[in-house]
Amino acid sequence: MYGNILTSYNSYRVNTTTTTTTAYEWYNSSQIYADAAMIAAGDAAYAPYMNNTYTWMHNMWDSVSPTGGYYAAANINGTGASGDKYTDDNALAGVVYLDAYNVTTGTTQTNYLNSAKACANWLMNSGQWDNTYGGGFWWSTVKESKPTQTNGLALQLFLRLYQITGQIYYRDWAISVKNWLLNNMYDSTTGLYIWKIDGAGAGVKHYEKFTYDNAIMIEAFLQYAQIMSDNTFTTKAQNLGISEVNARVKLNRTKEKLQQIIKKNGYEF
Repeated sequence: MYGNILTSYNSYRVNTTTTTTTAYEWYNSSQIYADAAMIAAGDAAYAPYMNNTYTWMHNMWDSVSPTGGYYAAANINGTGASGDKYTDDNALAGVVYLDAYNVTTGTTQTNYLNSAKACANWLMNSGQWDNTYGGGFWWSTVKESKPTQTNGLALQLFLRLYQITGQIYYRDWAISVKNWLLNNMYDSTTGLYIWKIDGAGAGVKHYEKFTYDNAIMIEAFLQYAQIMSDNTFTTKAQNLGISEVNARVKLNRTKEKLQQIIKKNGYEF
């Protein structure tokens, strides 16, 4: 991997063909997440990679704004970070840093926790949550939509910070995000969470369903059940998983029927 997507600057380029000089926040956070998972599994060799990329991530932090926040992209050498910020990027980074917190000690562990807190602070104080559509986090500073995945990741971050720190404001934010998701993004006809809300006024709900979004919600509900001692959310997570499986089965059956019709009319795949 080193020399291909991992650069000499300790950042990761997203690919080796079309985007070779740009490093995305979400992608570098994901590599830290993978390293932390390997360390948790018993392979300490990934620790230097995790910590070095974490250090590089400071280049993407807005050190001018009093609320901070990660920019979406920078050059692989760490220069040029500017422009829009994404709530899901910042929530993901916070969650990832708590994974790193779990596999480190001492000052390094404290630094990861403080960075996760800083990500949460940006979420709470950047104006990304407002009363449009009755609450919820905007996807980005452009404020064009409020998606399930963005809010699901924020829910995970607030829950885990409450678990570690015991700070009530993290708990209260978690409850607010949870309530908004339940009241606005859950589609009772399918048992799944929808993609997003956008548009003027009360907004337009987009009822497309994504496995990624609903997997985030399953994880968030399991965390909610454990951290808030509310086993009803274990049931919610189980039911959501069942609905996701049923949706995949239905999709596969529809695909099979379509293939049969096409073949019947003399076409092959």
